[in-house]
Amino acid sequence: MEGAGGGAIEETVRVMYDRQRTLIVTSNIPWSDLPKTYARNAPLVSVIQRMCVPIALVNPQWPGEPRR
Repeated sequence: MEGAGGGAIEETVRVMYDRQRTLIVTSNIPWSDLPKTYARNAPLVSVIQRMCVPIALVNPQWPGEPRR
């Protein structure tokens, strides 16, 4: 995610973190794949990895184990 979209997400994460508010972000991208997936927007990845806590949801109906 680049440009205004990436900047908006980065700013949102920073503001919510500074205000000590909860922000729930869902993604089908494994946590470990963020740097590779968003390699062109390293600042966004850095902010997300420093300020977010990944939680893998487990659902027995899913066709495989969730990746972290």
